[in-house]
Amino acid sequence: MAALVRGINRLLRPIDVAVIRASRVPDMYGLLGTRPPAASAPAPLPPDVDAELATTNPRLRELQDRYAALDRHPAVRHSLWNSSFVQQIDLRTFRLDSAYLLQKPRTLADIALFLLGGYYVKSVDALGLFETLEEDGLFGAFTQRLSGRYTISKDLLDSINELNFLARALGVTQLAGLRVLDIGAGYGRLMHRLVTAFPEARGWCVDAIPLSTFLSEFYLRFRGVSDKVTVVPLDAVEQRLVGQEFDLATNVHSFSECTLDTICWWLDLLVQLNVPRLMIVPNPYHNGGTQLYSREADGRFQDFMPELLRRGFRLVRRDAKYLDENLHQFDINTYQYLFQRGN
Repeated sequence: MAALVRGINRLLRPIDVAVIRASRVPDMYGLLGTRPPAASAPAPLPPDVDAELATTNPRLRELQDRYAALDRHPAVRHSLWNSSFVQQIDLRTFRLDSAYLLQKPRTLADIALFLLGGYYVKSVDALGLFETLEEDGLFGAFTQRLSGRYTISKDLLDSINELNFLARALGVTQLAGLRVLDIGAGYGRLMHRLVTAFPEARGWCVDAIPLSTFLSEFYLRFRGVSDKVTVVPLDAVEQRLVGQEFDLATNVHSFSECTLDTICWWLDLLVQLNVPRLMIVPNPYHNGGTQLYSREADGRFQDFMPELLRRGFRLVRRDAKYLDENLHQFDINTYQYLFQRGN
């Protein structure tokens, strides 16, 4: 453990920070460096919110029935997100280590890597989002303090990193009024951060999982941005999105958990809607995110890059999530892709 921390601190030396000094690990945690500190209890939720996040909520039941009626729809032929997988998600702590965010630290090394990611993202945050976006740890999010000043979570770090990638790829000025369709939006994380950072931007969230649609509706309303982000149920996607103008579609860790048929349906929709750009962040899997693979029902992986090219999407930028190659040895990397269709 101490060797890992020393290695991380060597990488951080150019930006004049340190994660944890090896000599201070026992003093800080009263441990031998083999276990993380005990997790604090999740921040309590207001009573009305706690009651709303129940499996008996009528809106959730309605969405479940509506999606169940779409049993022949390509987008609901799940290879990973089946009913047993979704049932693992606790509605009251959906930002805890779960299907939406893998984030639970199991060792001090995990915490050191998490803090390393935080220092790195802070060092490349050209947009200054550490100063404008906040993290309160609600709904079970694992948080740590960074430099004694910032409260960070995986939600926050991933969002800041992704928005900075878009700024590099598109230009900062384009972000202000961006109109984004988020496919596989989960609980609405990225769109919440986008419209908070850029109040003139607008987002639309779509997902093929009824629980995700329900949580997006709830979470964006709870965060006070439902006037800027529209959540569209799957059975209303074509009706409500046709005629809208979008600058960009995003897909973060979603296509990697879909079948090729499902991915093709979404890509065909983007062509129908004439969406000019598509950002994809794949799961690392066994290739570190260097290739774009679907996940089939039988466990196979299929390259879906040919399907993008067939529909006119060409790759215009690909950045490592962590641009510093020295960080890749810690197995925390994937890639962020931007495709453009047409001129």
